[in-house]
Amino acid sequence: MGTAASVPQTSSDHKVPPARSMEIVGSDVCCSSGGLSSYVECRLMLTSEGEVEYDKKSIDNIINVSNRNNSLLDISGTWLHIGKINLHVLEGSRKNVFAVWEKIRDDTRHTHTQLVNLEEAEPHSGSPGLLRMAKYWRMRLFNLNEDANEDLVMILRSMLRALVKRNEILAAFTEPKVLSLLEEGKDPRFQEPVQVERVIMFCDVVNYTTNARCHPISFVKRMLEEYYCIVDDAVTLYGGTVTHFLGDGALNVFPADKCCEAVQAAVKILRDLRQSPHFKNLQSGIGLCCGEVLEGSFGFHKKEHCVCGTVVNQCSRIEGMTRSTGRALLFCESTKKKIEHLYNNVVSVGTFTLKGFEEGEKLFTLEDPCMRLDVTERGSIVEEVVAAVPQDSY
Repeated sequence: MGTAASVPQTSSDHKVPPARSMEIVGSDVCCSSGGLSSYVECRLMLTSEGEVEYDKKSIDNIINVSNRNNSLLDISGTWLHIGKINLHVLEGSRKNVFAVWEKIRDDTRHTHTQLVNLEEAEPHSGSPGLLRMAKYWRMRLFNLNEDANEDLVMILRSMLRALVKRNEILAAFTEPKVLSLLEEGKDPRFQEPVQVERVIMFCDVVNYTTNARCHPISFVKRMLEEYYCIVDDAVTLYGGTVTHFLGDGALNVFPADKCCEAVQAAVKILRDLRQSPHFKNLQSGIGLCCGEVLEGSFGFHKKEHCVCGTVVNQCSRIEGMTRSTGRALLFCESTKKKIEHLYNNVVSVGTFTLKGFEEGEKLFTLEDPCMRLDVTERGSIVEEVVAAVPQDSY
């Protein structure tokens, strides 16, 4: 399936518009030695799935536009089309190949667009680059809905579907930053930790242990899924990333310039929990802290992209103080200084000695009804009976 500059040329009845000097070889239009270069800087492979199967007229139009645009961008490639599934291979300069990849990704005709593989020429290696695979066409279509026998189509369709499904599953279990690095063509395994400034948010469910002990596993599962959904929605909305779900809690990271947004996300989490149509008394403690952390890949055989450092530990300790203070949201003084110009309801909770820290820490919160915590038995979580929402919808 294709976007203007992303899709391929037909196998026989569509000829590639001349890129430079061209010569006819059989039924294909090929570039002569004065046309496409033999080497490229970058080769990208991606899969996508269409909403509907393309008819011949739509395919012809996509191919014509693709060939024209790819000529302008000095890109060559291949489009393998089976049913609604597509495999694209694009070759050229890194800048132009990624420009096309972004168009495909943003095209509403594509769903489940995934970058499968990226190859790049080694810089400063003395090599002329990657040997161009599609050196005789700007873009070529292999339409296996028409050009292959049924057995081959069935096998390849099954292979591509399995590939797409496997990538979707892996993406669901992969930290967003890792996916982002892959889409940038970087290998997350070799991203050395760097010292950066971040806003850290720790949050977890209040009274979780008591409620997990008193309710069946099915209840706990639905409760956690409700909680995770609310946290994920709020953090993502305000520009943060849920890096880890930790049992009944979550570690979230925001860019250094999004301290106010992190507070907004925290407030949204607490308000949405209070308004949950499925659970009564579903509460959360939230700690916020900002400062320098180490961010990158850690581990040996098993790698993990994460943040670590004193600020992360400090944030965890601050979140742990929410129960004893009865405040759902607590943040450090450095966070307070970054948000007080926008919030006129910042109040001091007091100075506390956090576990593992020698000096006392001034903690603050917002004066707001949703900041109150009930950690007594009266605050036990109760599942509401909502006839319109079946349990399997959680």
